[in-house]
Amino acid sequence: MFNKQIKKASSLRNFIKISEKKFELDPGQEKIIIIDFLVREEAIPDFYLGKLIVEANGTEEEILIGIEVVTKKSLFDVRIELPKKFMWVLPGDEIYYIVEIFNLGDIKQSVDVLAEYKLLDSDGNEILREHESLAVMTKLSYVKELQIPEESLYGKYAIYIKTTYNGEVASASVLFNVGKKSIIYTTWFIIIILFLILLFVVIILIKRHNKHKKIKGVESSANKNF
Repeated sequence: MFNKQIKKASSLRNFIKISEKKFELDPGQEKIIIIDFLVREEAIPDFYLGKLIVEANGTEEEILIGIEVVTKKSLFDVRIELPKKFMWVLPGDEIYYIVEIFNLGDIKQSVDVLAEYKLLDSDGNEILREHESLAVMTKLSYVKELQIPEESLYGKYAIYIKTTYNGEVASASVLFNVGKKSIIYTTWFIIIILFLILLFVVIILIKRHNKHKKIKGVESSANKNF
């Protein structure tokens, strides 16, 4: 029998409610735990990043959870696109991501929007912060550059952007990894590619064999007719 316990990360304590924190499971059993996400009216619009920790018999597993709190109404919508090649980077690397800001209202002129950018670690600690004012009318798309600090530890990180206009907040975030990509993942990827290549070669050989066999059959029939 396994004794399990679920702990909430400190930065998420005010936002999540767990149906059952401690329970026991026999081998082969499973249990569904309900997690409610609660955001109070007075919550400050921001990005709250933390870990849900599951502990069993001295072993811990962490589940990263990010909660974006925005205002009820916002004139803008924000999106972040991080290219796949930047999903795994090393300390000191430079990464580039695309930001898109959309006007959801009917404003016909350019307005100034305050954009704030943050780099957070998996504990929700702020590593970097930057802000700028942007002129937006209907849609704005641009590329941002970010250099990962040399002293950064391996782990998961988040890029968070918050736009503010007339007291209204919209935001977006994306997770990525700092560290070396898992050797196991790379090995399995290579194995799958080699298997597909081998399968392709086998299919071609079978087709050639069947074609050669069919030609021989036609030649044999022709010889019999003569």
